[in-house]
Amino acid sequence: MRTLLSTITFSFLGITNTAVANAATGPASNAGFSVTTSAYSLSDSSLESGGDWSTSSIRIKVDRQWNLDENNRLTLGLAYEHQDHDFSSSQTAWGAVQVPEISLSWMRRLNEEWSLLMAPSLQLSMEDGADTGEALRFGGFFAFNRFYSRNLQVG
Repeated sequence: MRTLLSTITFSFLGITNTAVANAATGPASNAGFSVTTSAYSLSDSSLESGGDWSTSSIRIKVDRQWNLDENNRLTLGLAYEHQDHDFSSSQTAWGAVQVPEISLSWMRRLNEEWSLLMAPSLQLSMEDGADTGEALRFGGFFAFNRFYSRNLQVG
C-alpha cells in the first residue's frame, strides 16, 4: 500500500512553472507573492485486493518570488496538503495524511526563446503519528522551456 500513497500525491509543477516563467522576463524587482489552492475528491475506487477506497484532499501553496535581474528569478515555496483516505476493507492502510513541503526554484532566461528551470523540493508525507524519518521525500526537476509568444510556452 505504500506505493499507492506516492501515486496519489499530485504535483503542481505546471502552476509553479508558469508563475516562474512569466516573471523572469521583467526588470530586477521584488516580484511578490502568489497563492495557489486546490482540492480534489475521488470516491469509491475498487481495490484489487477487495473493497473500496476513497480519498479527498485540500492543498494551499504560497510562493515568494524575486526577480534577481532581467534573466534570473528565484522562488521559495511553502505548501501544506491534508489528505483523508477511507478504506472499506478490513485492511486500512492509512487515514489522515499530512503533507508539508518546501521548495526552491531558479529560472534563468537563456535568450528570447529559451529558459532553464531547476527546482529541488523537500516533503514529508505521513499519517498522523507516523515516524518523521520514514516520511521524508525529496526530489526536484530540471526543465528547458521554449517561449513561442507571451502567452504560450512549452517545457
